[in-house]
Amino acid sequence: QLADEIGKTRGMVSHIERQGKVNHYTLKDIAKALNTTVERIEQYPITKNERVFDTEDTIDKLTTKIQQLQREIELLNDLVNHQKKIIGLLEKNLPEM
Repeated sequence: QLADEIGKTRGMVSHIERQGKVNHYTLKDIAKALNTTVERIEQYPITKNERVFDTEDTIDKLTTKIQQLQREIELLNDLVNHQKKIIGLLEKNLPEM
């Protein structure tokens, strides 16, 4: 599915998964297809013997993980905003010390 979305062959995507090497333009396409940013993907440095993806992880699993993390971020942002509102109300209603 990812190969179709980025206009590459399945073999090319498989090669990227195994080798952990990809050119910047293809990485941009992958980031767009996964609804994330190149910068976010690049946050995870690759050492000489490290692969981008575990062979057991499929693109579908990675996509699911990214979506779960994005949802967690949304929930945490909602929590922070809610806490800010509570703090603001408390500050308004507490007497000055």
